[in-house]
Amino acid sequence: MKKMQNIGDKLTFSINTDEPINIKDLANSLNAFSEEYLKSAKIKDSLIQVTEVRKGSYVFDLIMVAKEHILPMIENANITMEFIGKLNKIKKFFLLSNEQKEDYIPSKQDSENIKNMLQPIYNISNDGTMTINFITNNNHLDGFSVTVPEAKIIRDNATKHIKQLDTKNQDKEEVNFFSNKLIYFVQTRLNSKDKGQKSICEEISKNEMATIFSNGEIQNEIMDNPYHYAFFVDIKIHRIKGEIKVYEITNIHQKIERDIE
Repeated sequence: MKKMQNIGDKLTFSINTDEPINIKDLANSLNAFSEEYLKSAKIKDSLIQVTEVRKGSYVFDLIMVAKEHILPMIENANITMEFIGKLNKIKKFFLLSNEQKEDYIPSKQDSENIKNMLQPIYNISNDGTMTINFITNNNHLDGFSVTVPEAKIIRDNATKHIKQLDTKNQDKEEVNFFSNKLIYFVQTRLNSKDKGQKSICEEISKNEMATIFSNGEIQNEIMDNPYHYAFFVDIKIHRIKGEIKVYEITNIHQKIERDIE
C-alpha cells in the first residue's frame, strides 16, 4: 500500500452555536464539504481526513491526503485557496439579487453540496456561524463564513436554483438517430418548406408526426410523389420532455410502392 501524504493546507471546519446539532445533519454537512473539496481539487486517489476534533465543540481539523506518487504533479497548486474561493463564489451567487450576479453559475452538484453543508446551522433557531478557515505557513487565515440568516437565504435560493436547472434540462431537446426505417406520408403542404408535412413510422410510433427534411434534395425526391411511395430513410427523432416533436429525414435509402386500396 502506497504511503499517503498531505496536500494543501489544514482546514478548520467549525460551527459556533450553543444549540445541539442533529447528528445526521452534521454527518451530511461534513460529507458535502468533503465531496466539494475533492471535486474542486480534481486529484485522483485523494480523500479528506479528520486530524482532530476539538473537545466540547463542533470544531474539526481536516486535511486532504493523496497517494505519494501523484504529489509532484500538484505540488505547486494552491488547492486550498481555490476551494475557499469557489465556496465564496457560491455564497455570493445565492445571496445577491439577479441584477448583481456575475457570470459564475453553480452546478446542480455544487448547489446540493452547499445546501447539505449549511443544513446544521439552517436548523439553528438562534445566532450561529459556520466557518472554514485554513492555516498556511503557520498563519491562520479567514476563509468562508456563513451566519444563520445567510444560511437560510443560501439554502432556499439553492433549492430554487436546483429546480430551475432540472426544469431547464427537462426542456432541452433530445435527439435520437435511427437508420433505414420505413415511413409513409399522410399529409403534405407543397407551399410549406418546413411545416405541414406529416408522416408515420410505425416501428417508432403509430401516430402521425410533423416531418422536416435536412436538405432540399431529400425534400424534392419525397415531395415528387409522397403518397404513392413509402420510404426507407435515416431519421432523427426530436423529443422534448420525452415526447416526440418532429421527425427529421436525413437520408433516403430506397422507396417502394405502397399498396393503397
